[in-house]
Amino acid sequence: MQYFVQSLNLSGNQLNDASIEHLSSALSRNGALKHLVLSYNSISATGSSALANSMLTNIALKHIDLTHNHIGSKGLLEWLSLKANKTLTALYMSHNPEIADEGGVDILRPLAEEPLSLHEETRRQLLLKSKTYTASLHDALANTTIRTLALSEIGLSIASAQRLQHVLSSTKVLTSLDVSMNSFQPQCNLAIAAGIAANTSLIYLHYGANVFDDAGAQAMAKALENHPTLQSALFPSCFHGSQAATWLAQTISTNSHLTHLDVSSGKLEYPGILTLCKAISTNTTLQTLEMTSIGLKSDNVIQVLATALEGNSTLRQLHLGYNNITLRGCKLLRDAMEKSGKCQLSSETLYLEGNSGVKSRNSSVLITGGCLSPTKRENNNVEFKVDSV
Repeated sequence: MQYFVQSLNLSGNQLNDASIEHLSSALSRNGALKHLVLSYNSISATGSSALANSMLTNIALKHIDLTHNHIGSKGLLEWLSLKANKTLTALYMSHNPEIADEGGVDILRPLAEEPLSLHEETRRQLLLKSKTYTASLHDALANTTIRTLALSEIGLSIASAQRLQHVLSSTKVLTSLDVSMNSFQPQCNLAIAAGIAANTSLIYLHYGANVFDDAGAQAMAKALENHPTLQSALFPSCFHGSQAATWLAQTISTNSHLTHLDVSSGKLEYPGILTLCKAISTNTTLQTLEMTSIGLKSDNVIQVLATALEGNSTLRQLHLGYNNITLRGCKLLRDAMEKSGKCQLSSETLYLEGNSGVKSRNSSVLITGGCLSPTKRENNNVEFKVDSV
């Protein structure tokens, strides 16, 4: 019986471009390796290009992780090779901030056919019919296998946002997208929102730390309203203000597919937050709602939220930690949870830690993703652990 390596993790090995060129040469002929992790190395343009070129002939690799390297905007056009690749399903390029706008466009190129004017398309068709013209990867059909794309904190801006709009509008296969922490400008948010409104494939979207103005918030909330497939929408530190809360309320009232929504760390103000709380009562799909640190404090608003929870039968996790909810407000929420015959929340899944109405615990504490829960250590010291968001 023969055995082949199917998963290889070379993270944090200080691999440079020369090492990656040797690895890429092997990958071009390898027919077994499926998962390759190369994060936290020193890969730059030459190494990235070598890996991209190996995808022209590789027939096995499904997952490449290139996060936290030194990849810049140069050499990324070689990733057009993905148009010819039929196996890769996940590409992780996050936390390479020097990729920037130009590089972002090149990474996105293989995921959709080139946007052409009528004149350009006519010219292309004539060239393809010519016996002397050799078609390039630019002319090839879009990649049909990439389902997961992670582009967090790579410096995307206007040109790449417009290209992403084109990709989202045309793809039928991309299901998971992370473009968080790119500090998009207002026109970028509008372009991407338009792409999401036209999209019919995404299941997971992480857009965190891209702050919306009012126009962007309205466009994105509207795009989410009738999205036919999206289940997880993560928007921490994105939505702010009363109007944003009102538009999110409409999203929650209308969307019939979302099961997980995160709007944490945005200051959602009155009276919009009141409308948002009311909308929870009629929603029938959300299972996890994260509203950590959004400025909740009014007992009147919390009363409306408590009443909404009594009528909701699908919500199984509600994150309300690190707001300014009073002792009375916390009691209103717990009473609603305990007395309702429909509410599926429990004391373990209604997260209220960090509010003024929650008594501090004497035991050791473990900080996990914005909520506090007790933990014991043998030496009885306090342990603080922060999970990544």
